Amino acid sequence: MAVIISKQEILSNYLSRCEKSAGQKNLSLVKYLERQVLTQQEEEKRVQENEGEYEESNRLDIIFRGNDPQNFSSRITNDHLIPFISVLEEHSMLIQYIDLSFNHISDAGAITLSRLLKPALELKTLNLQSNNISSDGTEALCNGLKEHQNLQYINLNGNSIKTRGAISLVELLFSSLNILELDLGNNYIDHDGIIALTTALNKARLNLEVLNLENPALNSIMQETAVHFGKMLSINTNLKKLSLRKMRLRCDGVFTLTNHLVENNRLRVLDLSCNEISSDGALYISRFLSSEECKLESLIMAVNKIVNLGGKYMAQALAVNVSLIHIDLTNNRIGDEGLSRLAESLFHNQVLMSFKLFGNHFDQQSLKLFHRLFKCERDFKYYADFETYDVDDEVQMAYVDQRIPNDVTL
Repeated sequence: MAVIISKQEILSNYLSRCEKSAGQKNLSLVKYLERQVLTQQEEEKRVQENEGEYEESNRLDIIFRGNDPQNFSSRITNDHLIPFISVLEEHSMLIQYIDLSFNHISDAGAITLSRLLKPALELKTLNLQSNNISSDGTEALCNGLKEHQNLQYINLNGNSIKTRGAISLVELLFSSLNILELDLGNNYIDHDGIIALTTALNKARLNLEVLNLENPALNSIMQETAVHFGKMLSINTNLKKLSLRKMRLRCDGVFTLTNHLVENNRLRVLDLSCNEISSDGALYISRFLSSEECKLESLIMAVNKIVNLGGKYMAQALAVNVSLIHIDLTNNRIGDEGLSRLAESLFHNQVLMSFKLFGNHFDQQSLKLFHRLFKCERDFKYYADFETYDVDDEVQMAYVDQRIPNDVTL
């Protein structure tokens, strides 16, 4: 028999707790709970009209995103959490999904939230992106989540967990073994924190499949940590998606990574956007893409500086690669010659479905080649980020926002 959750009871209890603690009521949160009550009542009415029997859900999701237009002016603070969490604690075993992203929760709020997390053994998703949580708050959260075997997703992107917080999460990975996705981007994690995470991923018993470590706080060029990422990629057999955006990664670091990637047949998505990769780095990547060992399906290299020469190297690889279905080379300073070589390579590639090249320097030679490419018959359509058309005997282009249905991003 399903456990009954009355949304009206949760709302009433929340208002009652707020009255006892003046100044802690969040009006947007009240409206959110009122919408939950209304939805539940409408569902009850619909079932009754169909002469069915209404069964209350035995699952409770908490979704209050501060970047929602309805919540802009009244984001959740530490004080707002106190009465709200006290009401939810009696329902903690039914909570599977918590999304409190883009609010104003700091360490004190994280400590309050950890009281709810400890008994919430059915929790699968925790999203606290873009709050103000630092190392102390992260430690409290990890203590609350310890040995939660249903937990699959954690997003702390855009906080300030730093290295000590990252190490707490490493320890959590070894106690909650079913975590599949971890987003720690933009968290001021330094060299030691990166090494701790990559070392942990050398352990075969971790099941992590998706990792985002973009924009760490490295005091040196990323080449030192590239060695640790390379070793991890040569050993880890579970990771499918990895984001190394904004890592200050240069060509020698790319050389190290690609040398180890040939030993990895599991990674499917690699994001190297917003680094300092030039044409030499593109050469190393093209060698990997041309190898029989390459199993990568999506390569994202936006906002680098591979220029014409790098575009030619990538074209040589795309002509023979049989695994990639998506590539992003937007804003790479590629000129008309490099873009022409890329277009020519796609006439020989029957696997690639999606390519993004907008923000480079197109001219008539490359535009005419892409115009001809788009008219060719093939088994499936192209998902490009631009389209071409004729105007007064010239080919012009326009940006198009279309995305491949496959899972090719982080």
